[in-house]
Amino acid sequence: MAGARSESSEIEAYLEANRALLDIDGDGEALALTDGLLVIRYLFGFSGDALIQGAIGPQASRKLAANIETKLEAVLSGSGGSEPLADANEDWILDRPYSSGAQFNAQAIALSDHVDGRSSPTFYGLKPGVSGGVLGLDLEGAAIDLSHIQATINGDARQGASARVLFLLDRVPAAGANGSLTFAISLIDGFDSSVDAGEREFKTSFDMDWSSDGSFVTFSAPVQDQVVNYEQVGTATTYRVKYTIESVQPTLLTARVPTEFPGYPLALEIQLLELFDDSLVAKLRDAGLYDLVANYFDNGSDYYLAVDLAQASGASTVFLGYQGLPFEQIQGQIKVVDVSQSASDGFNLSHIDAGGVESESGYVLNLQAETLTLKTISQGLFTSLCGAALCFEPLSGAFIASQVLKDQVARASATQAVSAIGQFSNLPQSTENLTYRVTWTQGNDNVRTGSEAKVTFSVPLQFTPDSATGSFKVSGGASIARVDNASCTDAGACERLQINLVDSPVTGLAMTDNSLLGLQMGLLPITSAADIDTYLESFFKAGDFHVRIELFGRTGLLSYEQQTITALEGTLLLR
Repeated sequence: MAGARSESSEIEAYLEANRALLDIDGDGEALALTDGLLVIRYLFGFSGDALIQGAIGPQASRKLAANIETKLEAVLSGSGGSEPLADANEDWILDRPYSSGAQFNAQAIALSDHVDGRSSPTFYGLKPGVSGGVLGLDLEGAAIDLSHIQATINGDARQGASARVLFLLDRVPAAGANGSLTFAISLIDGFDSSVDAGEREFKTSFDMDWSSDGSFVTFSAPVQDQVVNYEQVGTATTYRVKYTIESVQPTLLTARVPTEFPGYPLALEIQLLELFDDSLVAKLRDAGLYDLVANYFDNGSDYYLAVDLAQASGASTVFLGYQGLPFEQIQGQIKVVDVSQSASDGFNLSHIDAGGVESESGYVLNLQAETLTLKTISQGLFTSLCGAALCFEPLSGAFIASQVLKDQVARASATQAVSAIGQFSNLPQSTENLTYRVTWTQGNDNVRTGSEAKVTFSVPLQFTPDSATGSFKVSGGASIARVDNASCTDAGACERLQINLVDSPVTGLAMTDNSLLGLQMGLLPITSAADIDTYLESFFKAGDFHVRIELFGRTGLLSYEQQTITALEGTLLLR
């Protein structure tokens, strides 16, 4: 729907007339990094501590989440002023997207695995999608480490935890919210839900209760008898057996505050492949189940996983949703093989503990952007391996001001407006000739369709290991190309070659105590050439943009947890 106020002057006049209403925390000022952040978070469904954390001014008269929510509801509904604030332009801001009824909503989902028992986990993307109340998951060619599963089940001393599915939530249910559910797991040999000749099925279920205090959720299982069903289909006969493990309290579903992922208030973890808590080993042996569990993953294979999340009778909402879409079952194919990691001589990204330093994410990718108030913010991005790329997803409510990018292109700003900072566990030990490429594509994927446009920046570089962080220098002419369905349809029509650059868009960094390495990678690597703004005119506008960062060179030059990747990519929101 077209906005009632479509001209910038009309919107500015409206916002200026209602500036007093924008003082959400009541400190006498309407500020972008406090009041503005509160509005954005609220519209994206944040509540409780997740809404107010780090967004309340030091002189605020409203500091409690409940008071802030009351003020926001009044302002946005119009009861706090002459008109609803959200109608400054009817389509200038997103509706609250997660009103589908799920008690918990995941913004990102991944599988964590500690290959060979390493303390540093590898995160795999699961290509999640919801259809017909079913969350479909796909490891996209990756696999879970067989040796670590065997070590976990057999009780070997390892640093790493068992493989688990991680749901990063965008909010915590309100204080006093609670519920009960039955959690059922079915694991079947093969690629589908049928148990065919030569295949097995392992199935169990248990009950759990949960309650929220507004900032954290506690899961607990009542003492119960847990029933395990096992079926094995032969060529002529089928073997079925049911076991009962008496008086147990499973802990396969847990919640925690994900300190390594700044901005997510809560994480749910399902230990899908451990199947039983370590404390149940004696009971497993008594029930005659231990050998069955221990031998289930005796070699590499393909499995089909199904998880049912059944709410207690009378529940008006489903338990879990993904990006606003509720589901009551999880299904997916998983592969278990003996994964190995070997040291590589290249740029290896790794999950590194930053020791609780607030200015740096403990994860592999930060996004830094110069805001319109000329302050620098650092936005941690959730990243996971997806095929041959490391994919990132911004936090719910995070965005970049499009004017910042336009100013950078027009050279109105002297500093690099937007850059990605990756933490690395090692760098190459010899000189490398590289090509650094950044591609921006309008839309939420890397496929340009319809009226969408795409711009690609390419810069030849040379890396030299002449310091702790190494050094980068431009080694030739850079280039920029725009493709669209308007004036840039013909090959080479909108391409500039041999652009001379002085500064490298990639620089090495020493982080925290100098034991951590990092690369700062400019997402607008070419802005110093004359008339470059004509190639990008009208390109950076409000909406989603897919960004792909590539570092070309020899095979294995770029890796994540020692697994070769070709790029880092994901979607950024511009406003």
